[in-house]
Amino acid sequence: MYNRIATFLLVELPLYAFVASITFETANNHGDLETSTNFTIARMFGYIFAASAILAPHIHFRKIPRPAVLLLVFTVVVFARIAGIPEYMWPSAMDLVGRLFQEAIMVWLICNVIRAFPYTYKRILGVYAFAAITIAILQILSVTSTETSQAGRVTMFADDPNTACGKFGLAAVICVVTLLSSRSRVWLRAIAGLALIPLTLTMVGTGSRGGLLAFLIGSMVACAPLLFEGSTPARIGRFVMIVAVFSGLAAAVLTNETALDRINEARGGDLALRESIYPADFIVVTNHPFFGAGPIQNYDEVGDEASTILSSNSTENTFLWSLTAVGIIGSAPFFAAVGAALIAAWRARKTSLGWMPLAFLSCALAFSCTIEWHGQKPLWLALAMAYSSIYAATSRVATISHGATAVPVSFAAPSALSSRFPA
Repeated sequence: MYNRIATFLLVELPLYAFVASITFETANNHGDLETSTNFTIARMFGYIFAASAILAPHIHFRKIPRPAVLLLVFTVVVFARIAGIPEYMWPSAMDLVGRLFQEAIMVWLICNVIRAFPYTYKRILGVYAFAAITIAILQILSVTSTETSQAGRVTMFADDPNTACGKFGLAAVICVVTLLSSRSRVWLRAIAGLALIPLTLTMVGTGSRGGLLAFLIGSMVACAPLLFEGSTPARIGRFVMIVAVFSGLAAAVLTNETALDRINEARGGDLALRESIYPADFIVVTNHPFFGAGPIQNYDEVGDEASTILSSNSTENTFLWSLTAVGIIGSAPFFAAVGAALIAAWRARKTSLGWMPLAFLSCALAFSCTIEWHGQKPLWLALAMAYSSIYAATSRVATISHGATAVPVSFAAPSALSSRFPA
């Protein structure tokens, strides 16, 4: 009993505080996350969690998770590439390296905590969703909402509206999967369904087209296969719930003039300069295919090719940023880390976790295709949760036959797993 309480206070509580603070990271920073020297609530809790996890006697760090190793290698590659850019860009580039290093360490820590305490997996998702739902309600009540320079778009704590929508979208995906899962308790499914109302209204209020699209992609990753699982009444029930969720989203968009106008602009080809930036990204990649134009310097080259000023210093795509910064060879570790997380999430679909890891990661990756998220904590969390599903997942059959006893599933042999759980 004493050890359990000590573990909760010294390890779990700092982790939950860090995860919850991700949703309101810019609360005391006026939306400015450009440099790692800025103090944020999430950074403070992140340091506390890192210290507590490292000092915890029951958590072993001798085996580093594969994505963390690959992300560390990627960080070293970006650091080495700095030598080829002008010296006045070095401070900004070093700040970027610092954030990438933090990403690798945080993925490492979260994965190892879940390895030591598998029950924390679902609690982490629950804490993140609860924090986002709380902020969404406060947004509707105009307690935390702030208007942006773009008329009609509303965000929280002066955060970028696209980033805010991405954070809410991840929480909404958690709620959608919980609502559709037959393994969730009735009261939890009811709460998830009700929570989608403020989350949907808040997402639409940001006017982020990419955020809404990422939410739809993440939701469909879970919705599509669940329509073919279970008995006929269960399928019909899920279909009705899916129609209700997407109908609610459509109604929210149709009744929000700003969101509707932005969608119509996208249909007309106006993608907020992305229609010029994306082709320029590919031109820079073809000009520097193997090792890229260099971090920070890639923004200048993309801006020159796009014949526009990149006021946000962004390639507007996490993966194209990597390719333009360090090229195909330099980006290989980053893409491999994402691939390892995807494989782990895919294998977890036939376990007690179901489609949650894959849907959560799919939403994050889809949103990363519309904005640079490599330095943002929601993507770090998504990668960590996807890969650590191999530690938290338990066999559906074993869980049913052994009651409350959790029987870990080995992902070392995919063929063995598929034979135990035929498709």
